[in-house]
Amino acid sequence: SQCLFSSYREISLPKMMTSSEMDSIDLPDGCVNVKVEHCSEDFFHSNYKKSYPMRRMPRGFALIINVNEVVGKPAR
Repeated sequence: SQCLFSSYREISLPKMMTSSEMDSIDLPDGCVNVKVEHCSEDFFHSNYKKSYPMRRMPRGFALIINVNEVVGKPAR
């Protein structure tokens, strides 16, 4: 008999952190409250092709936010 899943391979996913492990993470700047503002219509129309749609596969395991400005902190 022929195996239908000959390209199948086992993968291991990263271990999920417990609540106490997350509480012990050293955040050098302290906790950060993030406020996401809507983009302008012009920005959307000039940049939407660069985004990765959430309906695509694979969807990934993380959301990366590039923070350039933090109120009360020096520019990074």
